[in-house]
Amino acid sequence: MKQWIALTLILFLAFNHVASADTGGYTVEPHAPQDGLIDSSGADATVTFWDLPLWIQIAWLSGLILAFLGSFKLFPVIMEGFKRIFRSNALENGNRLKMYNFIRDNPGIYFRELIEQLRINKGTAEYHLKILEMAGLITSLQNKAYKRYFLNDSTFSNSDQAVLSTLREDTPRKIIVTLLKNPGLSHGEIANAVGISRSTVIWHMKTLTKYGIVKSEYASITLKHHISPEILQIVQKYAG
Repeated sequence: MKQWIALTLILFLAFNHVASADTGGYTVEPHAPQDGLIDSSGADATVTFWDLPLWIQIAWLSGLILAFLGSFKLFPVIMEGFKRIFRSNALENGNRLKMYNFIRDNPGIYFRELIEQLRINKGTAEYHLKILEMAGLITSLQNKAYKRYFLNDSTFSNSDQAVLSTLREDTPRKIIVTLLKNPGLSHGEIANAVGISRSTVIWHMKTLTKYGIVKSEYASITLKHHISPEILQIVQKYAG
């Protein structure tokens, strides 16, 4: 509660000071008498911020600095408060609960698959996915043209997510399974085993090496490929 009161006070001071010290300055106008001639000996005058008394300048600048510094201190607290609110009631909505459970059961699912399987409107799904991400309940990974979703519960490491995302695509999965059974194949040998063109193998291999799933090395003049030893167990776990 104290945090919200402090934030309100800071915002009030910031906006109050900005409004009070508009760059146009202050306009002081003489009071015109109700009857008789108007005394025009004193012309209207504009007083800039720097013409104000020193104590007003100091008070305004101090308040602005405190408001600025205070916003940095309170921002993480405010965001954490929002996250707790979202997390506590995010799954009370039927569609969000359905999507959360579907992502849990299908880690690495991408957006188009999700809306087709659950038969949820595209705009509705986008909205609820944003709420789930803001609440910290799910996380996403951009894999080539696909944005894939996982539960944000420490179940899947970055390597897990990369492997699962790749295995959800038909051709990369076939390449990975082939290399698991027959490590050290060349581009041509993979193409023959999977039943695709050599150029297609080369194209997919760029992504597999980028994510550290496959490593390539020359044996004489032939480039050979194998699953990276660092994540071999992860690949065996999900592709086996």
